Amino acid sequence: MNEEQREKLAQALLEESLTCANRDDLDDAKDLMQRSVAIKWNHTIEKILNGDKQLLKKVTRDQFCGDKSKMIIARCIMNEVVTNKEWLKKNNLGVEWYE
Repeated sequence: MNEEQREKLAQALLEESLTCANRDDLDDAKDLMQRSVAIKWNHTIEKILNGDKQLLKKVTRDQFCGDKSKMIIARCIMNEVVTNKEWLKKNNLGVEWYE
């Protein structure tokens, strides 16, 4: 899949996410938004998984920056990173999920 196709797919998933949110289907909206970010920001996720500590630090800070869209994207990126079992094992980390 080339970059243009990836961008179109990510945009379609995001639009469907908004449709789901408008009809109060929040679980599907969240899942679709997560998939959209995983597709659009795959290069960032791959760099972090391959050991880019500076990028990891930036994305971690972006989760709390105050810009809502930047925060959501950063949190979705980090969700993709911390669900990668190989990365967690390689970095000797554990993750606890809070609701």
